[in-house]
Amino acid sequence: MSFELLHMRSAPNSTIKMIMKELGMAKGAGYGALDIKGNIAVEQLVKIADAKMKDMSAYTLKNAVKTAAGACVPIGVIVEGMIPKDFARKVDEGAYDKEINGKITTVSEDKKKLLAKQLKEWQAKVAPDFEEVKKKLEAKAQKEAMKEAKAASGAALAAKK
Repeated sequence: MSFELLHMRSAPNSTIKMIMKELGMAKGAGYGALDIKGNIAVEQLVKIADAKMKDMSAYTLKNAVKTAAGACVPIGVIVEGMIPKDFARKVDEGAYDKEINGKITTVSEDKKKLLAKQLKEWQAKVAPDFEEVKKKLEAKAQKEAMKEAKAASGAALAAKK
């Protein structure tokens, strides 16, 4: 049995799929907190939240943006260089009111470079922990495979008797 990551399945027009499309991701992370795959800008979330607002049952665009940010967690996407929970706190504090209230959906080239830099920093930060988790899962899978092989060989010996 080899080490495999589980991937979420979601509807084609879901918030998760829209985030992945916006970032050009083919698939999300198996372990969202450790396998960081992307970094999305508030402007991109405003675009997604505005399109999905009626489906989210959000009363305001601000709440829809926070909901969209929450959808980033299971697919390994950070928001503006921070975990979605911290981003939501900053939204509550008014840090992104200009972008949200102005429905700004265009990301500048300078900001794209900053997002790419932040993503690399996060990936480097969590890489050791992610490697440790992968090793533990591989060891567990090998142990289970050996247990299954032992049980199968024991059953085969019992069948011969």
